[in-house]
Amino acid sequence: MKKIKYFILLVCLSVPYLLFAQAQVTTAITVTDGFATKELHFGLDSTATDGIDVHLDEGFLPPLPPVGAFDARFYLPENNFNGSTSSWKDFRFAIFPSFDTLEHRIKYQVGLGTTITISYDFPADITGLLQDMLGGILINVPISGTGSYVITNPDILDRVKFFAYYDNSIPVELSAFSASVLGTTVVLDWKTETETNNYGFEVQRKSESSEWEIIGFINGSGTTSEAKVYSFTDNNLSSGSFVYRLKQIDFNGQFGFSGELEVNIDLGLMDYQLFQNYPNPFNPSTTIKYTLPAEGNVRLSVFNTIGQELEILVSEYQAPGSYEIMWNAVNFSSGVYFYQYEVAGNDGVMLAKEMKKLVLIK
Repeated sequence: MKKIKYFILLVCLSVPYLLFAQAQVTTAITVTDGFATKELHFGLDSTATDGIDVHLDEGFLPPLPPVGAFDARFYLPENNFNGSTSSWKDFRFAIFPSFDTLEHRIKYQVGLGTTITISYDFPADITGLLQDMLGGILINVPISGTGSYVITNPDILDRVKFFAYYDNSIPVELSAFSASVLGTTVVLDWKTETETNNYGFEVQRKSESSEWEIIGFINGSGTTSEAKVYSFTDNNLSSGSFVYRLKQIDFNGQFGFSGELEVNIDLGLMDYQLFQNYPNPFNPSTTIKYTLPAEGNVRLSVFNTIGQELEILVSEYQAPGSYEIMWNAVNFSSGVYFYQYEVAGNDGVMLAKEMKKLVLIK
């Protein structure tokens, strides 16, 4: 992003219905043979993808260890075990808000022990059913809260499946989150469409020289179906780059994080400039940045390859500054698109016009 000091800097993420989702609906199940233990994390996470997500501690699984060594892992179903790849889901396939029943499958190998114990400590909004791979003939146990189940014949049953029932685990729908900067002051604004059991928002910030720190707290509205607007001001900042996020906390202690906003400040002057979107290619969201050296009527639109305007991202009178906006193309198919930046004065005279290409790959 272009860095400025004396102009207003506005950063907007305008994706409808962003959800505080990461920590609220992830949990763990523990598998042990009495000598060794593995903790397997599962749940729903809106930041996850259908690839390997390092930030969720995912990684490619190594081969099973030699016979006699303990191991436990999630695995994709095999054709001869009553399932197909499309029937198996984990948090990388989540849709929010979720009322789904998702199927998770665990394969284990006994080491020095003679039994397998599966332990769990589920939050209130997750319950489940533990079954054998034969459809519940030998094991068919409801699981909720805190508990465990002992498998006494692990050499015969070397894998199980459990169905996790997610009871609309997302308590807060975030429809807007933006930041504006004037000099050394940053103002954060956000809006919720609905709230359930919302204690409040912890405002967090990190800089180039520090990790995440808590800089404030804004009370939530408990449970409401009405839209609510919130604001927080961060004063007396030094020059540099700052990143902000919100930690939404329930009354029962569960929490989740918003997306992140980055703000940069410098002495440099600006030109009319449209930057290349990033990431590119992307799926399904990408960020577009542009700079505005003087006030004007700004229009930022997305077009297809035959010149049809598909979506208007910005159409308003804006003050001088550097802007960024996130485009969510979840409802568009894979392909090449174009985004166009136009600025006109009050007299209608075109001051700037630029177009760039972006690529959506699903």
